[in-house]
Amino acid sequence: MFTNGIDVAVLVETWLYWGIHDDSVHIPGYFAFRKDRADGRSGGGILVYVREGVPCQAQPQLYISDIEVVWLLYRRPLMPREISHILIGAVYHPPKADNRLMLDHLISSMDTISRQHPQTGIILLGDFNQLPEGQLLTYAHSNS
Repeated sequence: MFTNGIDVAVLVETWLYWGIHDDSVHIPGYFAFRKDRADGRSGGGILVYVREGVPCQAQPQLYISDIEVVWLLYRRPLMPREISHILIGAVYHPPKADNRLMLDHLISSMDTISRQHPQTGIILLGDFNQLPEGQLLTYAHSNS
């Protein structure tokens, strides 16, 4: 990753759990932000690598235990005037998960950050499976 100039890498369906220590997934030169499944089910999980020196901050106030999303707020010292921050959402939405719960969480989280930083760009990455993207697109257009 380092030789390819990757600043942020999002991995979903990592199958990580509490028994796998951070040392096992550490990549030199990167910070790891992970969200493992906490309910005992196998599969799922998210791991986001951010290159050291890239100004990303985790947003733990947006975490909900039943939802597999990692939120990071990115802000370089020199950003374009139109964008003050970039909110990165790393998402794993299992095929049979509650669509309404995930959509409510995504929209609520994006609203929270957009109210704090009105000119925030938003990037959602990951595996959305059966999540109806039309409702997220409606949100994006209504806030642009």
